[in-house]
Amino acid sequence: MKRLAYKYYCEGYGCGQCIIKAADEKYGLNLNSDLLRAAGALGNGCGYGGICTALTSAIMIFGIMFDEITAKSLRITFLEDFNGKYNNFNCCSLSAKFDCGDIIEYAADIADRLIAAELEKNHSSRL
Repeated sequence: MKRLAYKYYCEGYGCGQCIIKAADEKYGLNLNSDLLRAAGALGNGCGYGGICTALTSAIMIFGIMFDEITAKSLRITFLEDFNGKYNNFNCCSLSAKFDCGDIIEYAADIADRLIAAELEKNHSSRL
């Protein structure tokens, strides 16, 4: 998913849009284009340098793919992992110190690993 997300970043999509498009393509979610436009409106930390939209979009993908309890659990793990590397969630602070493409790749990679593990767990429990 991280390569897809980075590809979309290079094509000019916003951070959150990259995560959504990558997840949609990899997992065949058939997401409505309205979601992509909505993520675009949240860019640059909601326009005020708030939370990185790559993070909020990954969390939205968890909510789309899983039940609420699972999505919230994945959210916590995702944010803890991201914070362990970057020690920050703020768009302005992050983009001042790090390349946005690297941030998008890392967020996509964490999300992808968590999604894959959860899907495997769900598949195994059905066998």
